[in-house]
Amino acid sequence: YEKRLLSRPQINTGNKILNSAFSQFPEFVQQMKVPDRPGAARATLAGNFVWGWDNLNVAVAAPLANEADSAAQTLRFFQQTRHKQVGLLHAFTGSFQPLYKGPFPWQAHFIAALYHAVSASGDLSLAREMMPTCKFILDRCRERLVKGTGFVEGPAMWPDRPEAMEENGHDISSMNNSLLYQGLRSMEFLAAAVGDKKLAAECRDWAKTLRASFVKYLYDEEKGFFISSCDSQTLKPRTVSYTHLTL
Repeated sequence: YEKRLLSRPQINTGNKILNSAFSQFPEFVQQMKVPDRPGAARATLAGNFVWGWDNLNVAVAAPLANEADSAAQTLRFFQQTRHKQVGLLHAFTGSFQPLYKGPFPWQAHFIAALYHAVSASGDLSLAREMMPTCKFILDRCRERLVKGTGFVEGPAMWPDRPEAMEENGHDISSMNNSLLYQGLRSMEFLAAAVGDKKLAAECRDWAKTLRASFVKYLYDEEKGFFISSCDSQTLKPRTVSYTHLTL
């Protein structure tokens, strides 16, 4: 424990208590890792098993704690457990069978996590190793593109009760598509780094179109922030709820 603690970056916020908390956060994650399944981490210490969103966030944060190897293990876990139809799982049973599936644009979070890991480690072999899953995610997203917008439709990753926000499955979710945008910009870098200039250019142009559509269709000028979703068939904005969680 002491060795791990001393190996991590020292964050100085000017507040000793907050500094201590930041130094301990990676240790919390350490305790949630599943001992006999490298790359898997529980969502909580009690009550929940392995959830896709929570586990992928480990891969995003681990390189910042000087634990790039941990991020690589997480990415390999998701590539190994990728379902041939639904892709990365939203949640697993206790025997690592599919429990819940998640929307494809959310799965672009995997590509952003890979970008963080490669940026921290400089290990382009990891990018090449994970490329099949990256391309799988982008291919599935292309199948659900809303013509001319760069948006990908599908049920929102958040909130847990989408029907309360007028969402019906024909949705352009701000959260989903903001994660897709991060994935596209990450893929632009990764593809260029491994020599795939065509894919890098495609992701760059897709992200540019998507960014413009965010401003055109999902930004509420009166309220000054982005809305949660709009209808994928009419592009009409939802009327009942807004969110500051657009990433």
